[in-house]
Amino acid sequence: MIPNPVLRLSTIVFACSAASAAVPKQGSLMFDGEMRTGQYYVPDNLPPSPVPLVIHLHGGGGDSDTAMDFTTEFRWNELADRDKFIVVYPEGIDDHWNDCRGDLPDLPDSDDVGFIAAVIDLVATYFDIDQERVYAAGISNGSMMSLRLATELSDRIAAVACAAGYAAAVNDCSEPEHPISIMLAAGTDDPIVPYEGGELAFNRGTVLSAHDTIRLWANFLQVDPTPSIELFPDTVPGDHCTVTRYLFTGGVEGTEIAYDIVDGGGHAWPGPTQFSWFWRLLNGWKNQDVVYVDESWEFFQRHTLGS
Repeated sequence: MIPNPVLRLSTIVFACSAASAAVPKQGSLMFDGEMRTGQYYVPDNLPPSPVPLVIHLHGGGGDSDTAMDFTTEFRWNELADRDKFIVVYPEGIDDHWNDCRGDLPDLPDSDDVGFIAAVIDLVATYFDIDQERVYAAGISNGSMMSLRLATELSDRIAAVACAAGYAAAVNDCSEPEHPISIMLAAGTDDPIVPYEGGELAFNRGTVLSAHDTIRLWANFLQVDPTPSIELFPDTVPGDHCTVTRYLFTGGVEGTEIAYDIVDGGGHAWPGPTQFSWFWRLLNGWKNQDVVYVDESWEFFQRHTLGS
């Protein structure tokens, strides 16, 4: 169960000015005795009807800036301008999320599921949010946290999009409760979070393989075991990797799984700009054939809560 968050409005700093909404804003809230921070983006001229909310989670050691700039290249904000939805980039305590890895001694013990629920409530205090169209996305530690949200906050979140982070092998979290659609990108040459499962780099706990993570959700959602297969065009041969999508449909309550195998890809959220040589040395190649924010948003738009 998720405890009801205690929100003291006097301690919340969320400068929601309509006149300056078209630039990212800093926000904070007091939750469980900690001042939690992040950024949010609200486009100009929101419609009078309720709008979707996208929550993007940074990777371990990152923050809201890296989530918005380095990882997603401001693309969420551009799509929010075009299609009129709100984006929030919250931050984990000490730049990490409590993502279920039971074999990681220094994993934060923060109630990050409750925190994200509180973020949804807070944004809904200021803006007309469509509670049937709330979505979560993330990379690495943020991917694993998004999978935790799919497990423990599926009564609030309609779909998740994840990259380079899989289910914990030693799992301290609950079993999935409600059907939810899942999207996952997995690089076969990821040097940080192993595609075949096992121990993460720098002794950061263990994960299931990408395949086993998909299998876990496929069994729960009861999707059709025979996927449709799409090979994305190799528009940037210089990125040394290609993307193949395996789409499993027909799940409970209309759910589906999009499994994107990035053959030759590293520890990355696919997008237009290649890593520098230094980041390639640490993370491997980033796929540039696919703009994963766009793919995630297209996937999200097919799903509302309970479908």
